[in-house]
Amino acid sequence: MKAKEIMTTHVLAIRHDDRAAHAVQIMAHHNISGMPVVNDADELIGIITERDLLMITKIQPPKVKTALYGLWIEPDRMVQEDAEWRGLLVEDVMTKKVVTFGPEDSVAEIARVMHDKGIKRVPIVEGKKIVGLISRADVIRAIAQGMSLD
Repeated sequence: MKAKEIMTTHVLAIRHDDRAAHAVQIMAHHNISGMPVVNDADELIGIITERDLLMITKIQPPKVKTALYGLWIEPDRMVQEDAEWRGLLVEDVMTKKVVTFGPEDSVAEIARVMHDKGIKRVPIVEGKKIVGLISRADVIRAIAQGMSLD
């Protein structure tokens, strides 16, 4: 089976010069855990994931808000506020080394690499342009439908 047979072709991507806080909002709104990053020419230059965004909290210690009877922390809101406050861009936190495949590549090989490298999604590219994306869920769906990955 070829990548083009199971890839998602409507791929949400974010620009490298967007705010990291915007990536948080897009990912939360669409219930996704990562997305490709493109430059001004719409070429793939990175990927941003939940893991990358969680690293924002390691850049600066969390802020604690005070309440009438003690302290509380608002982690989700804090990450977004901290990113906005510091002006972090997507390119500041994205993963730059991206594993990619082409539309004609074998799904079996893609699944093996995803497993071996602990990757949840891989962009499918022609040249440097994104033409699709394959996630672990796409591979599992193909298996569940009785498709052979070879």
